[in-house]
Amino acid sequence: MKFNLGILHKYCTLSIEEIWRINGAEIRNGNSGRHGFIDNGGDVLAVAHLDIAGGVKHLQNLFKVTAGNVVHSVALDDRLGAYLICDFLPSLGLKYDILLTENEEIGASTAADFKANGKNYNWIFQFDRRGNDVVLYEYDCKPLENSLIDHGFRVGTGSFSDICYLEDLEVKGMNFGTGYFSEHTRICHANLKITAQQIDRFLSFYGEYQDKKMYHEPLAYTYSAYLPVTKKYGKWNNYSYGTHYSNKRDKRDNYGEPLTYNYGGQWDHNAWDDEHWNDPYHNGWKSAKYNEKRKRYERQTKRFDNLYGHSVEYTEFWDRDEQQWIEDATTNPDMAILYPKYHDYRQKFLRDYSIDLADLTWEDYCGIVGVDANNINTWSEEDWIIANVLDEIN
Repeated sequence: MKFNLGILHKYCTLSIEEIWRINGAEIRNGNSGRHGFIDNGGDVLAVAHLDIAGGVKHLQNLFKVTAGNVVHSVALDDRLGAYLICDFLPSLGLKYDILLTENEEIGASTAADFKANGKNYNWIFQFDRRGNDVVLYEYDCKPLENSLIDHGFRVGTGSFSDICYLEDLEVKGMNFGTGYFSEHTRICHANLKITAQQIDRFLSFYGEYQDKKMYHEPLAYTYSAYLPVTKKYGKWNNYSYGTHYSNKRDKRDNYGEPLTYNYGGQWDHNAWDDEHWNDPYHNGWKSAKYNEKRKRYERQTKRFDNLYGHSVEYTEFWDRDEQQWIEDATTNPDMAILYPKYHDYRQKFLRDYSIDLADLTWEDYCGIVGVDANNINTWSEEDWIIANVLDEIN
């Protein structure tokens, strides 16, 4: 397998606008910024982000290749992925639509603004990952993991990428390791031998499943802790992640107020700011102050190593009552508030078989309805949705 290093060089050094232009992307504006979309009439959606980590962006023009087919560039995260989905894989005859985003490196990917406009995809993929594994984030499902393993992948655990914002498409998403290492630093590099191995595995997986729709039901409600940085560290003092309880179905928070806050992005004024924080984040990030009026919060100081190897202190706030609410709802057989589709299928199954799905494992369910538990090519939408939940609650 031979990669065109000249074209990869261009992808690493061109501006975002130039990459959109050479690919004929339709530029769309949204609340989070801009994204480029290329409609190739595909049934699968490929994603890459074009922004580069702020701490090393000034080194973007540096590009070199050393012995062992190793490429050095601070832009490999995620310009290598952009090269693969925009140039290399199409040269092998693969056909899919392409979404090119920005702002992923600050946790506010413009993938959040993407609208499919009536298109129904089978699944989503991205090459935005160090090393040689694959991660599924919220799309995790044991039978899908097994299918990826069957094609040679090692399934790992990830934190965030563009595809995390695309759950509303209601199909599975995967982020494949791309063979780069030391991303976000001056010594970022990619071993193209590993990249080639990952592409071989992907081609095998794509060949079997390109026409198979992999259904996904996103949680109707989500909860995660907010992690404000309380000690500045250079240019990265504006980099932190956070979400709160939110009703993803109608974009309202757990208090019934309109949801105007994006994961990792800029705070807008809403009821959550007033009730939970003395110092809401407006026009730049500031150190959040613990709200003494809310005694039920737990406050815990932790440390982690930032991108430059310095130890950084942050304070984690989380609401015990609301976290318990989501945990109770997840394990509650009723599940209607979290997974409406699953709830409907559960009622139908109860009518047809007089058995409660909540009492079954995935294997039990497959034995009753005659579905091959490990052959996702044979699954209906109902099977996918039930598999997602039974895998989680059992």
